[in-house]
Order: sequence, then structure tokens, then C-alpha cells
Amino acid sequence: MVGALFIATQLNSFRIPVAGAEVAPHDFASLAVVIFALTRRLRPSVLYGPASAMVAVVGAFTLWTLAALLWSSSATAVEFLFTQLRFFLVYVAVLAFASTEDDPLLSISRGLWRATVGVAVVALALYLWSLATGTTTVSLGPFRDVRIGVFRHLGAPRALGLAHDPNFFSLWLAPGLLIGMSGRVASGFSRIAGLAVISTMILLALSRTVLVAVPVALAVSVLSYAVFSNEPVRLRRRALARLGMSALLLVSVLAGIAAASSTLRTLVQSRFESGAQTRVGRLQVIADHVSPTDLVIGLGPRGAQQLLWGRYSHNTYVDVLVEFGIPGLGLWLAALAFAVIAFLKGLRQRVLLTPWPGIMVVAGAMLMTFSLLTHPMLGVLLAISTLAVSPPLHLGAMPSGGA
Repeated sequence: MVGALFIATQLNSFRIPVAGAEVAPHDFASLAVVIFALTRRLRPSVLYGPASAMVAVVGAFTLWTLAALLWSSSATAVEFLFTQLRFFLVYVAVLAFASTEDDPLLSISRGLWRATVGVAVVALALYLWSLATGTTTVSLGPFRDVRIGVFRHLGAPRALGLAHDPNFFSLWLAPGLLIGMSGRVASGFSRIAGLAVISTMILLALSRTVLVAVPVALAVSVLSYAVFSNEPVRLRRRALARLGMSALLLVSVLAGIAAASSTLRTLVQSRFESGAQTRVGRLQVIADHVSPTDLVIGLGPRGAQQLLWGRYSHNTYVDVLVEFGIPGLGLWLAALAFAVIAFLKGLRQRVLLTPWPGIMVVAGAMLMTFSLLTHPMLGVLLAISTLAVSPPLHLGAMPSGGA
């Protein structure tokens, strides 16, 4: 089910007009996951001990953001009600999913790995088809101007699968890449082929943030495993050697691509332009129009977007501070901090968590360059961190071999 939700997040360019609004596939997938979860019983171990702190923080953040609807002046703020509720329901649904599996972390990791490989294979086929036909948008019944395969930017074809944005596309691939490199969910030729196609599609997406964040994430995963894992020294050495070789190879390829690609250099430089429509310019507009008193409780949902003529700030941390004030930002940072600590502490007993500190690095970087607050995948990520400190039902289901 989690893999199905992950695949659905790739399809955000497919939107159906319903009652004056637009509905995306991950809205339907999120509902399906929630309905599935309602047929299961939430594991009691999630509701006490360390895991209960995360449940409380995510719940408090959700309640605060919904309360902020009372003082929002944005005409589109009501839409936030449904997206934020979806975020929290997906979080709870993934926790409920844990009651159906002996080892939920293993099942989730395998599901994300298989879903990522499948998405990358389809995306590669679409990329080649788009290059061959020159087609970058299609119209399919109720779906209007759907981008598929290729997004041409500054003269370069950038891969985007069905994700509408190459940055989002590469973000969704990064967790699968890190999970596959940890070597706990696949082996042999299938793993090598999967890593090859995922890496290829991340490179073709030319996402500035992800191309920088993934090597850093690999380094964080390697360091976290070396410091926190309680595996025998022999297994740790073998795993570190393989992870280190994978990281070195990936960093070398990325460095070569960056050095040879004038398009990528141009993309990086554009991040630091200061025009009113650029990322830097948008942050300056917010700084000029938000007073310190506004930050006490925030402007309410869509407040930052309202200041920017309907555009996004491309910085989730700024969005949360402006829209939900200091209390909202404090709760949001507490949830992210809990996730990091949970993954690091969980590594002492759960070697399967090796890639997740690195995945948090990628997510944290993307939150700094994009507005991603209510995306369902963030609910999945926080739920997995909650499971990381929740006792598994059956530890023996976890592989213990080297990476």
C-alpha cells in the first residue's frame, strides 16, 4: 500500500477538475491507504514510550495548522484543510499498516525500492520516447496539458517521468536509491540494474538540490551506520566498504556531470539571482512585508503564497514560519528532529534503518528549496521514523547480511 501511494505521488501532473477544484491521483491513493488502515488496528506499542512523543508532536502540529484557518485572510486557505488532513491521515494510516506486518520497516523498504525501480524504468522509456517524438505534453481526456518524459529548460532536456517537475521527480527517486545502496532489500543483478536505472534518471532530471544532497546523504548514511550500528565488526566493515565504494562512484559521476554540463552550471547560478520572480527575490518580498508581530501566530494557511501573487516561496521552513508562526515552526522542527534522532537511535537495533538518516538529509534539503509541507510522502517519512523507535513484532524477519 505504501508503494502504491509512492507511485501515485509521481502522477501529480494528472489532475481532474472536480467541483471547481483539481484532484490529483495521490489524493485518491491517500484515501485508499486511509481506508485500508481503518480495517486494521493501530499497534498499541506506537501509543506509548518514545513513539508517543512523535505522535503527539505531529498531532499538535496538525491541530495548530488547522486552527490557523481561523485567522487566515487567503481566499484559497480552505483548500489547505483537506491537504493537511490528508497529511495527518496518511501518517496515521502508515502506523496502522504496522499492525499487519511482522516487520513493517522491511515491508515498507521493499515496497519503496520496488516502486522506485518501476517508476524509474517507466520514466526512462518516456524520456526516450519524448526525445524521439519531440512530445513534452499530452492531453488525455480530463487531464489537461500533462507533461511527460521530458521538460526542456535552458535548452536541455530534463527527465520528469510523470511528475510535472524534474526536481520533484528526482526527490521521489532519491529514497529508493539510498535504500537500494544499503543492500537490504534486493540482491544480485536486479539490484545492480535497479540502481543503474534510478541513478540514470536522477542525473537526467538535473535537479540542483538532489544532485548535491544525494552524495551528502550517502556520506551521512555511511557515517551513521559506522557510529550507531551494533552489528558485528566484520559485517560493518563489509557494509562500509560497499557503501563507501557506491558513494565514491556516485560522487565521481556527479562531479563529472557537473563539470561538463553548462546547463547545470546555469541552473545553479539561477538560484542566486535576485529578481522579484526568483527564489531569492521571493524571500526578500516576504521579509519586506512580514513584521515580527506577524510571526507570533502567523498569517494563516496560504499567507506566504498570498504575499507572492499566488506563487510559492520555494522554502517550506519560511512557509511554516510565515503562515503558522513561531509555534508552528517549533512543532515542525521538533517533528523533523525527532525523525533524525529516531533513525540514529534505531540503527543500534535495526540495521535496516541505514539509509534513512541520509533520506532525511535529502528531504531536509528539498524543504529548503521547495514548498512541500502537505505532501503525503512527508507523512510517510514521519510515520517511518515513529516506527523506528517502536518495538518490532518480529526482529527475526530482518536480514542481517552485509550491504
